[in-house]
Amino acid sequence: MSKRACLGFLAVFSVSIFWFSLVLNTNRPELWTPPGRLLASEYKDLIAKENNQLQQTQSNKVTAVHPPSERLPGLGDKNAIAKESNKLQQKQLDRVPAQHSPPERLHLQNIKDVSVKGMKQSKLKSPNHVSEIRQVVFAKVHKAASSTVQNILLRFALARDLDVFLPIEGPIINDMGATIQPEQMIRHPKGKLFDILCSHVVYNRQILGQYFPDSAVRVAIIREPMQQVLSALHYYATVFPRKTILAGIEKHQKNPFDGYLQHPEDFYQRPDRICAEPGSYISNRMSFDLGFPTHHFLASKENDTKIELFLNKLNQEFEIVLISDYFDESMVLLKRLLRWTIKDIVYLKVNAAELDRNSIWSQKPTLNSQIAKAFRSCNKLDYALYDFFLPIFLDKIKQQSYFKEELLYFKKVKGDIGAFCLNGNLNETLEISASKWSAGFTISAWDCQLMSTEEIEMVEIVRSRQLKRYKDLKKSMI
Repeated sequence: MSKRACLGFLAVFSVSIFWFSLVLNTNRPELWTPPGRLLASEYKDLIAKENNQLQQTQSNKVTAVHPPSERLPGLGDKNAIAKESNKLQQKQLDRVPAQHSPPERLHLQNIKDVSVKGMKQSKLKSPNHVSEIRQVVFAKVHKAASSTVQNILLRFALARDLDVFLPIEGPIINDMGATIQPEQMIRHPKGKLFDILCSHVVYNRQILGQYFPDSAVRVAIIREPMQQVLSALHYYATVFPRKTILAGIEKHQKNPFDGYLQHPEDFYQRPDRICAEPGSYISNRMSFDLGFPTHHFLASKENDTKIELFLNKLNQEFEIVLISDYFDESMVLLKRLLRWTIKDIVYLKVNAAELDRNSIWSQKPTLNSQIAKAFRSCNKLDYALYDFFLPIFLDKIKQQSYFKEELLYFKKVKGDIGAFCLNGNLNETLEISASKWSAGFTISAWDCQLMSTEEIEMVEIVRSRQLKRYKDLKKSMI
């Protein structure tokens, strides 16, 4: 071989080796970005493409998610596209690493793994059976928008034939204690645990643990204490009258709010006490509902060590404590925690007072530093509760990705649904288009009816459905 030919062969061979080494080096981490390390912005395009497929599928196949109802007409079949939708959603989740939070993988930060355990241990059914959490223990606190949350949970249970822990009669299990009488509860297959708790009962994890799995997500809701008390004062004077409260109203007819704030003893069972006994509906009721010990109550509520132990215990047992003063924010956080859909959390206000401008109850209370200090002193427990969980709640929001954007979307959708339910034709439906926050869904007159149903009737609807499901049981088996 000539010298020129040899040099040509070596040149070609060197170039080949160079390009071959580049190909091999593409497998080295420092020279490329494997799927597990893509930036969130790169995932946005990746997921958008698959989302378009999901949206197209859903736009072609839209059905109601509710099973048929024997009691009320208009309830459609379950979501027919759930299976196909879940495949696409799971494919997306599998390709998105946990450290990134684009819209399609939003979840609460610093939430315990209980929700994940619940998903694994529950035998979930469509729709969205892959991801949604279906077992929820909701501590229903008085006059803190808890009836609206209850309506959301009961609608969720109806749509999926879940088992709700309900009394045989009425909407309340026990709002004066944690004791539960099995013979007074709805019949249920022996050994089968319940899915949803959303009725009034004083919270006690050990007692409720007999009826719910440890993996159930525990949720509570609280409210700014003075607003909660004044709301309760109005409710138990006008809607569900209590003798002791009515006696106080008689003494302060011109302005009940000022009367209570200036002379709270006139509204208690023990008029010799400036602050109320445990169990009062208008003093420290939120802490009572959440299980603060009632033994030596008046002394205990002044004991900072006992209060701190109580608050830390709640913080360990509850996945989240919602704040009704930030209700829409609470619903978006709840949606992310439970991996629900936008449709699952839309609502119309339930059990909310509508006041006449000329009513004595429309007056604003007269406040000064002395009145505020006295009220805070008597309601020390509830203020400790609120002051403890409000910063935690707000911090959870700060840790969220894309939270403000989803919140604005939720408010808009909620407004559209509210307008439709108020003015819509009963024979029409409202179509909500798919977005990055939600698959498309339909709102019917039946949905409007359920969202506006008052607590007692809503509980009866769920109870009737559940009793029919277990009609062959001759007696309670719990």
